[in-house]
Parts: sequence; structure tokens; C-alpha cells
Amino acid sequence: MRSLFRLAIIPLLFVGLGCAHRIDITPALDALNASGVTKIDKNVGYYIAPEKLAQEVETPAGGGDKVKYFPYKESEAALNKVLSNVFREVFALPSPDNAEFIASKNISYIFVPTITTDSSSRSSWIWPPSDFTVSLDCKATDGSGRVVWETSLKAEAHERLPDVYRDHALAGKVALQNAFLELQGRILKAVEFR
Repeated sequence: MRSLFRLAIIPLLFVGLGCAHRIDITPALDALNASGVTKIDKNVGYYIAPEKLAQEVETPAGGGDKVKYFPYKESEAALNKVLSNVFREVFALPSPDNAEFIASKNISYIFVPTITTDSSSRSSWIWPPSDFTVSLDCKATDGSGRVVWETSLKAEAHERLPDVYRDHALAGKVALQNAFLELQGRILKAVEFR
């Protein structure tokens, strides 16, 4: 009888192997507050191409599974929040070279991010990723399209397995939060925007 039970349970252990689970890695915006910051008295914009906003990626998780998410779409609010913490007004640009829009909003700088992500799990059985990496490259151009500032950074999150089991996207959320907090700090220190 025990042998039959073992034979019946073995397939259940592998159910879901190779699946791609949908998660949402949007970080908590209240974690991106900036206290004591004197805003730079300039308007800025940011541009994320529509195809990037629609881009869904898959990265590894535990148990042989993967997770899928939209890195640009799910980080846009964080980018907007960080820029709003630092500058007077922030606008999402319909295109990076829309001179009429840029002039009408008195935009001094346009930020363009490039985001690459990866994930993994320290568990061979639990699929939510416990480890997540975000590489964020960001450049800023002036109204003429000339690059005036750029930076590259890498942020990570390494979460406990019980925590990621409760919130499957936790490692991704924390890694994005860390990336955008670092970006905010670098923008604040940049003399190019003063």
C-alpha cells in the first residue's frame, strides 16, 4: 500500500515544473519617498518606448519553473516617483523628439532608462524567486537630444524563502526599489542638473 502511495505522490511533486508564473514586481511607491530633499527647480520628462512597456520577460525561479513580468511597465511608476521627488514637474513623453511637447512643458532634461533583470531561487522545490537582480542604465538628454548625464547601476535583493512564499514577487519588488533609490541618490548628486 505504501508503495502505491509513493508512486501516486511522485508526479504531484513535479506538477508545475517548467511553468512560467506571472508576478508583478512594481515596488511600493511609499518606500521611494525622499525626505529633506530640496527639489531642483526644473521640469523633466522621461521616455519609455511602447514596445518596451509591452515587453514581457521570463527569468528563472525555483523548482525548474520561471516567472514572467513586465519590467518597464512595472517600474514606470517608480521612475516617475523618483523624478518627482527630485524635480519640479515630471512628464511622460509621447516620443523622445517631440519638440513641440518638450517646449510646451518647458522640459529641461529627458530621462531614458534601460532595464535588464534576472532571478533565481535558493530552493529547488519552491518556485518563487528568492534572489533578483536589476541592472539599470539611465541617460538624460537636453532638449536638443545631446546626452548630458548617464549612469549604470546594479541592485539586488536576497529574500528569505518563507517571505517569498507569502509574496511571490517580493524579491523583484525589493530589487527594483533598491535600484530606483540608488538612481534617485545619483541624480541628486549630479552637478549636471543644477
